[in-house]
Amino acid sequence: MFLLKTENQITVLCVAFFILLVVIPGTVYFNFADTTTKDEQGVLLENKRWYGSELNENYIFKNMPLTLFRALEYQEVKVRSEQDLNQIKKLAAKDAFADLMPKKTSRRTANLNVKPLVLILSHMHRISEIE
Repeated sequence: MFLLKTENQITVLCVAFFILLVVIPGTVYFNFADTTTKDEQGVLLENKRWYGSELNENYIFKNMPLTLFRALEYQEVKVRSEQDLNQIKKLAAKDAFADLMPKKTSRRTANLNVKPLVLILSHMHRISEIE
């Protein structure tokens, strides 16, 4: 038998140690590594912190798109090309979006990506084509 032969003992020990010391701990780590950044439902803790401080009984629902677009997942949506950038600029310049586009930039909002906000507003206003 392969496992009991003397010439295969080092190979069998190396494979066993690799499985016990690398494969099993690695599987546990990759399955539970995101528990420090996400809660039980899979929501990023940073988003939960942001929404928890923003949403209260005095919240104006007109500002919901402004609150939604600040989510970290939406901020990862980047402009892919020059044509994409031009279309986003055309949509952002629409009169229907004027009162909802962020006007003041603070330290918290200076580096936010506006593309998700423009896409959310376009969807809400049912704009399917850019003139």
